[in-house]
Amino acid sequence: MKRVVNLLSLALAVGAFLAFIAALYRNDGLDRVFRVEPLHSVSQGPWEAIVGDLPFRGDVPAYESGDWRPQGELVAESDRYGYVGYYWLRQRLPGASPRDPHLLLGNMGAYEVYLEDRKVDSFRMPPAAPAINLAQTRAFIRLSPDDAGKMLYLRIHTDGARPALMLPAAQFGQRDAVFVTYLGTELFIFLIGLVFVIIGFAGFLLWLRDVRNRLNLAFAMFMGGAGLGHWYISRTSLWFLEGEWFMYVPDVFVSFCVFSMLLFMEQLTIGRYKILVRWLKWTAFGVFAAVLSSAYLLPVVYPVLVAYVVPATVVALPLAALAAMLRERRHEASQDRHWLRTGLIGCYIGTTIKMFVHFVPTARPSLQSLSEPLAHAAEFALVAGLCWLVFCKGMVLYNRYMDLHRQVKAHAAETKERLAHALRETTGAIAHLSAAEARNRSARDVHDVVGHTLMTTVVQIEAARMLWSRQPDDALKTLATAGELVRRSLADIRESMQGFRRETDERDLRETLCRTLEDTSRATGVAIEYDIEEIPPLGSAYGQVLVHALQEGMNNGIRHGACNAFHFELRIRGDTLEFTLANDGAAYEAKRFGFGLATMRERAEALGGSFWIGAVQERGCRIDIRLPVR
Repeated sequence: MKRVVNLLSLALAVGAFLAFIAALYRNDGLDRVFRVEPLHSVSQGPWEAIVGDLPFRGDVPAYESGDWRPQGELVAESDRYGYVGYYWLRQRLPGASPRDPHLLLGNMGAYEVYLEDRKVDSFRMPPAAPAINLAQTRAFIRLSPDDAGKMLYLRIHTDGARPALMLPAAQFGQRDAVFVTYLGTELFIFLIGLVFVIIGFAGFLLWLRDVRNRLNLAFAMFMGGAGLGHWYISRTSLWFLEGEWFMYVPDVFVSFCVFSMLLFMEQLTIGRYKILVRWLKWTAFGVFAAVLSSAYLLPVVYPVLVAYVVPATVVALPLAALAAMLRERRHEASQDRHWLRTGLIGCYIGTTIKMFVHFVPTARPSLQSLSEPLAHAAEFALVAGLCWLVFCKGMVLYNRYMDLHRQVKAHAAETKERLAHALRETTGAIAHLSAAEARNRSARDVHDVVGHTLMTTVVQIEAARMLWSRQPDDALKTLATAGELVRRSLADIRESMQGFRRETDERDLRETLCRTLEDTSRATGVAIEYDIEEIPPLGSAYGQVLVHALQEGMNNGIRHGACNAFHFELRIRGDTLEFTLANDGAAYEAKRFGFGLATMRERAEALGGSFWIGAVQERGCRIDIRLPVR
């Protein structure tokens, strides 16, 4: 959504820039934009008029054949309503021509425009269908600077529904002056329309986030239609829009806003009343479609719709929907729905007041007689109602934001508590694992280092016992050797317990292995053959695995297998270090590993290697360890 908003903002900025460049191009630079000449109001007169039509000589009327009289005199002598037919008006244009001269005409119905010897414009003259929304008819006629000072003739056809000899709204001057003049007088209405259009666009963006939520779509349609309607009644739009279709727009906007309001109400209604509001919505849509189509296809039907059906639709259909919504209010206690219903009620009240002032001729004079500010307030009742609806919609968004904020805050507090609890549990588990790891490390060191020494010491003591009676001196030497082995084992135990166990240096790995093999052979009398190749430096971890595996393998072979000879090989084949230790003792029987073998396998796998132990041809035992050389 954030990306969509950014793209739309960029598009609006680029569009504004292009519009500015187009304005400069269209108006020959800033000089035309900021130096606008004042309009000349042609409608102020003096006008001369003829009741009836003039004869024509070809395409040009015979102006001199008519009895031209001041328009005011003819109005005083004729009936105000009821005249059906033609009448002529004339007046001389100002002698000084502005830059880019234009003639602005409006409020005439069917007409033709002549400048002395030529016709410059025509609109809905018989036998064409009569014009509707006469107050909205408008035309910009581009003139030449040479047309200044010429006589302007207007041929107007009236159907009796408006006062006879009614003067048009006519102004002569620079086209851009229209924008400047009307923008100054109707800036408030133009800005109100802009605000409503922006709010409608924001509602449309909310709907894009969740297209299933038609409430935001209905709100966007309603506010957008209201904003465009205000732009239309603001005559500033003359600077941008013109054409015959333009006269139908206000009534189309009104019926469209009623339809979108009922669509909005439908989303707020539940239960059995929702069907009623749905039928009201489709009725309003039918009125909207009838107004839109009859404006072009059935002009005779259009005035009836505008004068009777549209006002009734504006007042009756929303009132029935509001009544249905209020009847079901006790069954639904949502705060959001309460705010939206309140906003709809305020909007309906403002719309009803505006319709009453607009369609009842005596309403505004009566209000003015009571209070002039009250009359102005009634004119802006619709705007006030729309603003109240926007405020209520804003309160809904604010309440949702606060609810989300509270939920996020509660979730953050709960998450913080869970994390703190998990941290405490993790800290305890780490401490327990650290202690267990320390114990396991000490146990492995004691088993690997001391086990081999103790086994050799036992053998020495047994040998001394057997030699004591026959060769006392040799027995004493054997006991001395056993004592030296015990002292060495005691020192190794102290180092392990204090955590300062000396790591096997990678530089004397081969020497350490050879010394271990020879010491074992000399102390136990077991024959040992070995073949140790020159190996590159591998690190202390490899040295520990190899030395401890050799000690454990020989201890197990002597103690459990009762072997008499060992064969040991250590070599490198490609990227693999191969460790092989075999004996000629009792055949190895597969069973659950003890502590020593399990530790041997774990250390080999920790370096990414493999461990295997078993009998060879049902004799003895062989240990194979394969370690990758990195």
